[in-house]
Amino acid sequence: MNGRAWFTTVLLCVLSIGCNRDRHENIAVSPADRCAQRMSGGVCVVSAIELVSASDAFEGRTISVALFYPGNGAKVLFATHDSAEINDLASAIVFSKVADQQEPLIEAGYYRVQATFQRSPQIVVGDGVVPAQVLGGRFAELKTVERLRTLTGMRGFCAEYDDCAIVYSAGILPMPQVGPVSELPAVRE
Repeated sequence: MNGRAWFTTVLLCVLSIGCNRDRHENIAVSPADRCAQRMSGGVCVVSAIELVSASDAFEGRTISVALFYPGNGAKVLFATHDSAEINDLASAIVFSKVADQQEPLIEAGYYRVQATFQRSPQIVVGDGVVPAQVLGGRFAELKTVERLRTLTGMRGFCAEYDDCAIVYSAGILPMPQVGPVSELPAVRE
């Protein structure tokens, strides 16, 4: 290989390594920055999956997250309905209410919860101990709880009416619409 070809090859390798290194640094987000782009009124809006998978990043923070409540007096919220079905405690968040509060979670379903998140200490279950890493975490106090409308629930609502359809506002937000579908830019289901 002549000197010019060798120099070009080495230069391309160095540039390639340098470009890849920069790209990986930009993709990696430090735990402290997880809420930087998702703050709303001092509350970090986070997905259930991210909360369970990176619980250390949210320790002590007030977060807003959508979780599934299985009902029947449970004191855990799950990342999904399926997680509740199989009692997947790795995706469960334990909660407690303040003594003078009315029970905010009554029936099974999805809820948007705003609370301060804490990693779980060990919890005694029966004769054994469930290690802290089994539970996704805990909420010391539920600050706000809002029942969420699900797509399945909207479809059930529409089934009661002959002229009802689910319309996606701007192609993103599903909404039931009774009557003729307007000419707004929407996608009909």
